[in-house]
Formats: sequence, structure tokens, C-alpha cells
Amino acid sequence: DELVMKGMPLGAIENFEYQTVETDLEAGDVVLLMSDGYPELFNDRNEVLDDFRVKKFFSEAVELPSNQIVHHLLLAGDKWRNGSPQNDDISLIAVKIKEQ
Repeated sequence: DELVMKGMPLGAIENFEYQTVETDLEAGDVVLLMSDGYPELFNDRNEVLDDFRVKKFFSEAVELPSNQIVHHLLLAGDKWRNGSPQNDDISLIAVKIKEQ
């Protein structure tokens, strides 16, 4: 499933009321939290990375440990940029839900 959250960056406006979304998670689920800077990366041909490619990169790494998922995504993003400058900040967090 994909939950898309739109809104102000965290901390940008004091007392801003952010949207709240709840979902059920089960053992084995993997959650990826990312800022818009990652899918909005541009390459040297001025093409945007986009959500489709992000999902592809994520699916390639989903079986890895959380820290390696993030590492894989960052390497894939760097390869995609192919030397083009990074114009926005990137935040990535991967969380794996473990068995209890």
C-alpha cells in the first residue's frame, strides 16, 4: 500500500496542523518514509527520478536490512543523477516490522 502525505515541511510553521493517517502493519511489512527531494532528483538529461523509479529501486532492496535499503536507494539516486547537482535535501527512513 502507498500512503501519500502532502503538507508543510516539519517545523516550517509553528503549530501547523498536519494530516494524520493510520494503517495496520504486520510482521514482515517494510515502511519507507521519504521527503520529496528523493523522487524529485534530476539527472544530467533533466529527467526527474519520479515515483515509478523510486518504487522500482525500493522493490530491488526490500529484502535487505533497513539500513541497506536506505543505502541502496541513495546509491541508486546518485547513479540516476549521473553527476547532476542535488538541489533539494533528501530524507529516507526504512522500517521493518519484526515478529514478536
